[in-house]
Amino acid sequence: MNGVIARTIAYLIFRPLQVLLWSPWRRLAYAYIRRHNGVPAKLRAVKQLAANLETSLDNYDPILLLSATELARRIRSRELTSEQVVRVYIGRIRKVNPFLNAVVADRFELAIEEARKIDAVLDSGDIPEEYRIESAPFLGVPITIKECIPVEGMPLTLGMPWRQDPEYSPAKESCNKTKNLVSAGFVILGVTNNPELLMAWESDNTIYGRSFNPYDLSRNTGGSSSGEGAIVGAGASVVGLGSDIGGSIRMPAFFCGTFGHKTTASWMPKEVKTWASPRTKEKALCGTTGPICRYAEDIAPFVSSLIGRDIGDPRSVDVSSLKVVAFPEGFGWQLLISSVEPDVRQSIVNVANFLGQQVVGQSNVSFAKMPREFGMATQLYTPYLNTGELSFFQAIVGPKSKPFSWKTELIPFLCGKSKHTFNPFILAWMGGNPAKSLTREKTLPFWNKVDKFFTDLMGDNGVIIFPPHPLKAQPHGISYFNMPNFIYTGLFNILGYPVTQVPVGLSEDGIPLGVQVVAKNGEDLKAIAVALVLEKRFGGWVPPRRFGAPITEQESETLYAHKKSN
Repeated sequence: MNGVIARTIAYLIFRPLQVLLWSPWRRLAYAYIRRHNGVPAKLRAVKQLAANLETSLDNYDPILLLSATELARRIRSRELTSEQVVRVYIGRIRKVNPFLNAVVADRFELAIEEARKIDAVLDSGDIPEEYRIESAPFLGVPITIKECIPVEGMPLTLGMPWRQDPEYSPAKESCNKTKNLVSAGFVILGVTNNPELLMAWESDNTIYGRSFNPYDLSRNTGGSSSGEGAIVGAGASVVGLGSDIGGSIRMPAFFCGTFGHKTTASWMPKEVKTWASPRTKEKALCGTTGPICRYAEDIAPFVSSLIGRDIGDPRSVDVSSLKVVAFPEGFGWQLLISSVEPDVRQSIVNVANFLGQQVVGQSNVSFAKMPREFGMATQLYTPYLNTGELSFFQAIVGPKSKPFSWKTELIPFLCGKSKHTFNPFILAWMGGNPAKSLTREKTLPFWNKVDKFFTDLMGDNGVIIFPPHPLKAQPHGISYFNMPNFIYTGLFNILGYPVTQVPVGLSEDGIPLGVQVVAKNGEDLKAIAVALVLEKRFGGWVPPRRFGAPITEQESETLYAHKKSN
């Protein structure tokens, strides 16, 4: 009863403020971004292309509809050549990237040369050790990588103008994660967009600009692996490498209709320390990397290649014996967090019901609610993460400049002359760093309580089904006004749990739906195994219903012709 009274009072006080003050600014931001980025013209252009099967971006070469695992098999058996596959993906990127702004720097010519070398070795029949399937399971398969992850010769700005200095970018050397993927046989096509300093789920920076969602160009791609989500969701990359410290793999995967896996952080290979490296072990265990991909069978072998050791086969997991706990309401009603949308909520219910009826048995499925006090996670995430770390105000401008000051930067920003996007101002107004009085140590009792709550629910052999976000992909700019919603993914970074985002179809308006499958630390295979089962039932990646401009109820289905090329 007390909760109902508190909710009623809060609604009566804050709802008028939202209508009178908050909502108009949201609409203004959306309208400005829409016009400033030429979204209406983009939408008209993709509709015109869709009217002709030859030009339609819904027209997929059959090679684009194969998993990375299957592509590797066909390349090795010589049913396909690596050059053929690489050229098809390059062609697709060239078609869709003008609308998405996802790939911000390419190495197409180098990729073709590398593919030809692979083909020559395979055709020779004299296969060296490093090209054998045990060493290179993805031999000849193309890949894209998030721009913030070092790839030799590629930009490494993290969306920040100060890092365009040749001292920092392009990358002088690939990181160990990238080297592992290249050793596994992948051919890198290019690097993809991310927001400024990666601290946003609205992809924008003053170097490359904004990225756009392949399901609806007027909507956000999520972040910070924004470009990866967009280019993979568009069918222009079979798999990409993203990073995740607050949902940066899972949000763009959800918004762009793909799988995304947050790997157990302690599995990551050691890297050379840089200015951006975590300075505390706690932050290091919150951030990780992993795949964004269109096919669930690629997740586990990709992770094995990424970390340099075999994590096992998810098909070995007895999914039927798992305990499943579903949270259709997510965090429930909270003052600072959006309530779960009906179709997002229904996705959780549908998944839980399917697992109960056809996989694990009804007695092994339960529905749970988050304790209301766990809404404090939004306020306690930053103190836990940032204690002992480099100041946001310094990182955003670099080591050679005075710390960022929103007061100093505001006038240049309003005049269109700032090097920064709107997001640093939002972060600065929110505090940028935790108050000195609120440290990681003071937040530990809260996070230990949350950890115990979930581990008790999962027991020895369980998984959690949780919304990836309370809302589907929203119009550009809306994220600035509901930033605390990131906690739907960020929660599991603090806890260190591995999570797989699983696409489960499209909403009535053509926007991707999905669920997070959460397992305990080190139990990635359980989450991936459930993802494989859900892919079979719900279809996994579904191509955009009409690329970039989803069909409305008022339009005829004859305008849409998703067909495979012969």
